[in-house]
Amino acid sequence: MISYTSKSTRNVLRIILDRLKINVTPNALSILTVIYDTFPRSFFESVIKQLDRRIRVRKLIVIDGNDVRDVVRMIISSQIQPSRTKAKVKAPTVDIRDLLLKQKSRKLGGHGEAEKQIMPTEPSAVTSKPVKQSMLVSHQEAEKEIGAKKEVEKRIAEEIPAVGKSESKQKTAGRRLEASSTVLEKPTKEEFVKKTRASTITREIPVEEPTAKAIPVVEEKTKPTAVERLESLKASIVAIKTIPWYLLSDSPETFKMYFLSRYEKLRAILEKRITGRLLSGADLRPGEYGDSYIIIMVDSKELAKNHRGGIIIGDDPYSRFRVYIPFDVDPDLRRKFDRVMLDTVIALKVRAVRSEKFVIATDIIFPDLPRIRTRNRANKPTKIVVAGDIHLGSKQFMREKFERFIKFLRGETKNNKLNELAEEIEYIIFIGDLVDGVGVYPQQKDELAIFNQKKQYELLAEYLSKIPDDKLIIAIPGNHDASTRLVPQPPISEKLAKPLYELPTIQILSNPSMIDLRGVKILLYHGQGFERLAGILGIKLENIHSVTIETLRWRHLCPQWGLIPQAPTYEDHLVIEEEPDVVVTGHLHICDSGRYRGTAILSVGSFEGLTTWQRDIGISPTVGYFQVLDIQTYNLTTLRATERHIEVLKQIRI
Repeated sequence: MISYTSKSTRNVLRIILDRLKINVTPNALSILTVIYDTFPRSFFESVIKQLDRRIRVRKLIVIDGNDVRDVVRMIISSQIQPSRTKAKVKAPTVDIRDLLLKQKSRKLGGHGEAEKQIMPTEPSAVTSKPVKQSMLVSHQEAEKEIGAKKEVEKRIAEEIPAVGKSESKQKTAGRRLEASSTVLEKPTKEEFVKKTRASTITREIPVEEPTAKAIPVVEEKTKPTAVERLESLKASIVAIKTIPWYLLSDSPETFKMYFLSRYEKLRAILEKRITGRLLSGADLRPGEYGDSYIIIMVDSKELAKNHRGGIIIGDDPYSRFRVYIPFDVDPDLRRKFDRVMLDTVIALKVRAVRSEKFVIATDIIFPDLPRIRTRNRANKPTKIVVAGDIHLGSKQFMREKFERFIKFLRGETKNNKLNELAEEIEYIIFIGDLVDGVGVYPQQKDELAIFNQKKQYELLAEYLSKIPDDKLIIAIPGNHDASTRLVPQPPISEKLAKPLYELPTIQILSNPSMIDLRGVKILLYHGQGFERLAGILGIKLENIHSVTIETLRWRHLCPQWGLIPQAPTYEDHLVIEEEPDVVVTGHLHICDSGRYRGTAILSVGSFEGLTTWQRDIGISPTVGYFQVLDIQTYNLTTLRATERHIEVLKQIRI
């Protein structure tokens, strides 16, 4: 165990946070502390420098023990002088074509002496002198030799069109030589050595040897096995962002770093959207401004007394601002003002500055997605299934519908078209709440059918093992799964969900995660806090994709601190840094879809019936709903699993 109170450990942790600006696992921190205490300081500095380089090259988000071990091995190995060994000269190889050409040249009687002229008189002539000095012929003689050899090869080629290295081609050449009464005698050992040396010396002259035309071989195309197909699917996925684990701290410094991380990330996005001059608090002076902007993090907002404008109070790293937004300047300003959430980062177009940092602004710019951008598509038809909120272990778990869903994936329906669709599906995404968990909320015990979370995952693994082995399952945790209740959530606990991790067909990521699937960027987020955001923004839960649109506009999944249990970390992992092509959410058990600036938005249904929590906030769950999306064409099929069959509800392009 690491003693975090020891002076050495604190010094090492401070160096990592100050210089590397990254989280570190306890194992890695322990190793670095030992290096810090035991080895010279220069060696420790070398390790830190190499770790910094490794972080930048591999874009790491956390340092683990393997990273430290690899760096230490690399430094130690670089300090060991490699032993010098003599290079071994391989014996020259003899090609069957060269032997045939030489034998045929003797039969044709044209150029046997030319080969003898370029052979050294003694074997030492090849090994004791450089290549250029070992040549016993002049440049003109070499050209004559080239012409002579080409003539021989031309005459032989009339009888032997192609001599390959395969056994079948050698037999063909042999039969044609026998037909022309040409007999190849087996050379003696001495002749073989001489011919080998001759061919070696000949190759030292830049002679263009004829290329044998290989006979095309038609290979039978065999269908890849399920294992090969699964490995191909795994290789086609790249985790752009996933959070394996993180350190928690409730110190003021941690909160400062957290919000500063958010500000810097969103500021970098906003700088690409504004076209005017960007000012900081230190640059502002009282006066009139034109085409100038400030970027602030919103602390609070309110309507002016006359309701003709709004007031936003916020900060940048240098100053605090009080900004007045007159609504009569632009009719769209009131709508933008209503969309501003607390703790969001926005840009404001400055018109004038009054005393005490009182700013008058005429526009609000959100980080947002670009209006015009190229949507990424897979290079071939690629169908994925999105589903979630299974809640296995709950009394409301719809077992028959989930089993019907599994049978659909196996192609065991009575509808041939549905079976063909299932055959084309390659990826299955479960967007959290795989099981109902234990102790998630008060009085949950009254709504549980399985009271042990390990047994819940055992039964889930039994169901998922029935899915064909040529389909890859991607899963993230939800607030009911065996992960932290704080967001972001690391992957589901391997200790509690061991049967899941033993399945070869599943990959478990964090919540949220961003993956690259055949060039298409897919953002996965369970959806904690969406019900609260919908209430603040006045959006109906049936149109939950509209909440996702607002998060894309803010480029943050839940900006207002305190709406959901968030983890105070050194980095804000809920910022949407990459521009996603597809966003998949769940949590509210409502199947919905939409599109915003080229991004397809999907919200999954559930396999759990109406619960007390859903009834309290007015949710009408879409039970048994799931969707199939082709990420090449963006054709979306919405289906529903009932106790008896699978229904196709609608087919659209998003």
